[in-house]
Amino acid sequence: MRDYVWHIRNVRFVDPFPVKGKLHLYDVEDDKIVFLIADGEDPEDENAKSITYEEALDEWFHLGLIRELTPEEIDKYYE
Repeated sequence: MRDYVWHIRNVRFVDPFPVKGKLHLYDVEDDKIVFLIADGEDPEDENAKSITYEEALDEWFHLGLIRELTPEEIDKYYE
């Protein structure tokens, strides 16, 4: 068995949107992708500074897209 690792650069967070589940990598239409950028940045500027991971987490928590796991859920996950 081989292990593979992805090396990803220029990671940018996107505003979540619904898609149909698929088993493999797939493409989505470009017009659905909205990059999350830092406050005060021009969204039309391709060099705009994207938000940090922590800022994205805060936004997703606020929107209710993610939540903290309970200690019981953590124990079950790591069984």
